[in-house]
Amino acid sequence: MTAERISTLFDRYMDGNATEAERLELAALALMTEHTQLIKNLEQQYWEKMKEGKEELTQEEVEKLWQKISVAKPAIVRSLSWRRIAVAASIIIVLGLGTYFLFFNQTTRQHELVKTTIPAKDVEAPKVTKAMITLADGTTVALDSVTSGTIAMQGDVNISKNENGGIVYNGTNNAIEYNTLVNPKGSPVQSLTLADGTKVWMNAESTLKYFTSVGNIDRRVEITGECYFEVKPDVKRPFIVKEINKGTAIQVLGTHFNVNTYADEPIMKVTLLEGAVKIIRGSTSGLLKPGQQAQVSNEIKIVDAVNMAEVMAWKNGNFKFTRTDLKVIMREIGRWYDVEVSYEGNIPVQLYNVGVPRTANVSEVLRGLEFTGAHFSVEGKKIIVRP
Repeated sequence: MTAERISTLFDRYMDGNATEAERLELAALALMTEHTQLIKNLEQQYWEKMKEGKEELTQEEVEKLWQKISVAKPAIVRSLSWRRIAVAASIIIVLGLGTYFLFFNQTTRQHELVKTTIPAKDVEAPKVTKAMITLADGTTVALDSVTSGTIAMQGDVNISKNENGGIVYNGTNNAIEYNTLVNPKGSPVQSLTLADGTKVWMNAESTLKYFTSVGNIDRRVEITGECYFEVKPDVKRPFIVKEINKGTAIQVLGTHFNVNTYADEPIMKVTLLEGAVKIIRGSTSGLLKPGQQAQVSNEIKIVDAVNMAEVMAWKNGNFKFTRTDLKVIMREIGRWYDVEVSYEGNIPVQLYNVGVPRTANVSEVLRGLEFTGAHFSVEGKKIIVRP
């Protein structure tokens, strides 16, 4: 009966029809050594069925397998023949929850069983905003205290919260006033519509100081952390973003761009999706075209052919890293889940590929990293990384 059950679960998973409970059940059964040969047989049958006499994979088949084989990049899978894959013969039984991972080597092909540690106490993804607005007069407003409707009035300017949790400014005010919105660690992405119609999305651990009304002044904002802007065009009033930590300014008229300027990151990154952006640092400047990224430290470096899906993953509700250093990934995890990250021992230097929804618990994200050379322990609001 158990063999029939495993076979049924295996088929349902490979067809994409398994429920969460069935995935967990399959993972638990696959961990038992008495089922190893059965799993191998099912894997072999699966490969034989899929290859159907083919020697190489098509692009469509690569994409399908990529959904189930997280350790191998599509380019790596594409370079292997069906015969070699059949010899290696291992798939992930449960993506992010399972036990079997494929390891490729030029001289040997083997599959190893990797058991991840499920923490007794997990850390959930942020659901309730912790964002706060500080008004020009020093008054602070916690956004979780207002469900929707008017938050405050500044002269004739109405500050409201919409049904989606976004903050919207409407009206005019003759006084030149600035408010500050803080979205701390462990807080969901916060959206904001400025008085000129510009839309802003703020990642966790970010701040934005911004104008409350548009008169005859330039539209100036100051940021820390990471924000995505969709700027309302206005030829008479340039939109200027001042990056507080590293003394860089961004000047635009109407455009869509992302700014990553976390204090603990070595460089500032400005990525342009559409329009045009001028980056100014001291006496030097650079002009960005759509698809380019400015990497700013002591100088401005323009990079072409940027992975936009990776840059915008945070706004679209995902973690997405391609060939990224572990410490960069862990810094992002620390901000999102509001956890402290510490390292013990000599962690292998590797580049990781990760693609996980940001709604996942932290343990689900860590499982996708653990099999490649690091082990993670979740202790309250602290993650310890060990070899």
